[in-house]
Amino acid sequence: MNGRPFATMSVQRLSTVAALALAARLFPDRSDNSFRHATAIRDAHFLVSGHTHLWNGYPDLSSEDTRRVTRLLLHRTGRLAILSAFRRAVEELFNSTEIPEGFALLDDELYLVTESVHQQLAALVDEILEVLDDRAASLDEGRSRPLAFEGHFRIGTQIPDPSRPGNGVIQAHYVLDVPHVETPLPDFGKPRECPTLSVPVEALRSIAESLDRAFGQSHRRQSLNRLFQYIRHADGSLLTEMDLVLNAGLIRVLSACTGSGKSVLAKLLAEWGA
Repeated sequence: MNGRPFATMSVQRLSTVAALALAARLFPDRSDNSFRHATAIRDAHFLVSGHTHLWNGYPDLSSEDTRRVTRLLLHRTGRLAILSAFRRAVEELFNSTEIPEGFALLDDELYLVTESVHQQLAALVDEILEVLDDRAASLDEGRSRPLAFEGHFRIGTQIPDPSRPGNGVIQAHYVLDVPHVETPLPDFGKPRECPTLSVPVEALRSIAESLDRAFGQSHRRQSLNRLFQYIRHADGSLLTEMDLVLNAGLIRVLSACTGSGKSVLAKLLAEWGA
């Protein structure tokens, strides 16, 4: 590898390298030469876009490669899901000294990986993902705080301050004097196996109507009607069944624009299952 080791790279750069390496491993060769492997930058971006439900070959991946894709999605920065941002990240990477050996840009759409490096891509991706895993674990550990049981504590609280720009901060003091008693966790037993769950659409409509009536609102029923007017299967056909069938196993993504009613549907499903 050229330049600095992976341990000192930013999360965005690590994610970019991992996406390029994983795409070169998983997608077809676009080069006419046997000594090198060409991959589209769009292929690498597809992996960090999260749209795996649009990839017909995704269910055929090995369990190891599936975990590589999901771990990459877990760690990649949100901006990389935008194609233009990913292209900038790729351009900056190839213009830096941190690009791994064996990688090179062919043109604005393709990048190359030498055959010798291509044979080691799985190990390269795993090494980067290990660094990202460790980075995330360290960050989570730094965020965690011990539970406060007894004693005197203080916390800074922001309040609006009209006398100056921004907010002011006041120190709040409090005392905890509560005896700590360990509460045993409830045993709910082994969860029941449920490979397929059928949710009647009319039951969701009824719940939405009841909640809207109780709160003097109308957005739940309107959102549900709009959503089921346009919702489609993965093959593009309209959903005409009376039940919404949810299958266990491979994660399926409900892709819909902001404001289409996804959160309303999620809350109604929770109400139905409660």
